[in-house]
Amino acid sequence: MSVRYRTESGVNEALGQVVGLDPLRVRRRDGREVTITEPVVLRSLAPRTVRNSEIRRKEVELAEANSAPVQEWVEGWLARAGAAAPLENTAVPLGPSAALAPLPLAKLQEFFDAHSLPVRLLVPERIGKAAEKHAVRHPELWEVGPEEIVGDDHHRRRVLRLR
Repeated sequence: MSVRYRTESGVNEALGQVVGLDPLRVRRRDGREVTITEPVVLRSLAPRTVRNSEIRRKEVELAEANSAPVQEWVEGWLARAGAAAPLENTAVPLGPSAALAPLPLAKLQEFFDAHSLPVRLLVPERIGKAAEKHAVRHPELWEVGPEEIVGDDHHRRRVLRLR
């Protein structure tokens, strides 16, 4: 939201999310809140595009916060096993080249087979393109989980499970 408002020194602008109406309050991206008593113009803006690096950074934070006992890098994918929660027994494309490289399905399958687990890929939007393309080309091979919205940047991700 863009809010132009009157101040003693003229007109100012606040860009951010409206968090209160009486009085009007806008939370900027840096976290500061602006209280506006004399709004002049309110304008709705399209959502900001989330960068791939921001998605990757958030997914790394989540992976570190929910680490599994067994972790192994497989061609840019962090494969995890031995955790209590199924979402933590997944492979997630956290390496910078994982978005551009073909899906290393055979190697990921070896990893999960070695731990007696089904192949589950945690696929964040855009940085998991190889897995998404594979699932589209071979829908008979994959169960596609529901999309979830994650983090402050509101990026999307889903789990693909090899049948």
